[in-house]
Formats: sequence, C-alpha cells, structure tokens
Amino acid sequence: MEEIAKAEGYQYVSDWLSDVVEERLANTRLHAIHQQDELPLGRLAS
Repeated sequence: MEEIAKAEGYQYVSDWLSDVVEERLANTRLHAIHQQDELPLGRLAS
C-alpha cells in the first residue's frame, strides 16, 4: 500500500486509505444495505 500511495502522490498511507474508503462509500448504495433497527430507548426511559 505504501508504494501505491507514493505512486499516487500521497505522503502518508493513512491519507491514501482515507480517500480510498471515502470514494468507495460514495459509490456504495448504502440505502440498499439492511441496517440494524434502532433501540427503543425512548420507550425504555419512560
């Protein structure tokens, strides 16, 4: 990863990884992923 990051002009691998993850998330249909339901905290606190 270090070599790829350097080849793409990054000084730090962490900056490259951050951009890779950001780009991937931007191109992922997050609404299509089943997510865990909210906890009923409002009802439990009452």
